[in-house]
Amino acid sequence: MSDFYSEMSFYTGFISTHSFIKMGKSEDNKVELLGCSALYHHDFAEKQPVYFADVVVTAANRWRSRTAQRLKDFEDLRGCSWALNDPQSLSGNIKVLSKLKSMGENASFFGHIVESGSHVKSLAMILNSTVDAASIDSNVLAAYLAEHPSAKEKLHVVTSLGPMPIYPVVVNKQLPEDLKGRICSALLNMHMDTDGAAFLTRHSVEKFVPVDPSLYTEKERIRHDAKGVVINQAYY
Repeated sequence: MSDFYSEMSFYTGFISTHSFIKMGKSEDNKVELLGCSALYHHDFAEKQPVYFADVVVTAANRWRSRTAQRLKDFEDLRGCSWALNDPQSLSGNIKVLSKLKSMGENASFFGHIVESGSHVKSLAMILNSTVDAASIDSNVLAAYLAEHPSAKEKLHVVTSLGPMPIYPVVVNKQLPEDLKGRICSALLNMHMDTDGAAFLTRHSVEKFVPVDPSLYTEKERIRHDAKGVVINQAYY
């Protein structure tokens, strides 16, 4: 993705926080923060531009037969088989490592660990009982449940880790300032248009709100908190 943005073949786009921070440290960085990001719906978001790592199990697995203990918190996942989408994923892995470190634990807390390759594949592995649990980007989970309504009764969120800064909206640095301003204004006012509001609602977005680069220093703090904790996973 960073190669695409370095080629200057774009106006604006959404990228991961990891990519934004990594590109910002590059001498030939071609992007900058547009100045607004999406405000997604989440029970714990409190009207802030954030998202969460939703720790998901199957509804049937809320009771672990070998212990007869209800899965009601992260600590109850000890020994569970685990899927992660990508080692660099903030929601799928880094935030989990940070949580483990805060508990005085390491990756041996889990049983068998596999790398799925994506949040959607992690959900599929939970549903087909390949693994017990995974940490899923809350917005990916919302989109998946909207597309697969029957899965709502099959999946259960044990807890939500976060919040974490929402995905940055970036813009080509070389665009004229007035065009950058107009793009930002169009997004900030999108929810006031009937069609725009309907589009946002379909994607669990309330509206776009102003942001500044300081929002994304939280990601570096989370990564620092996870330092020294490593997951050794198999590949699926």
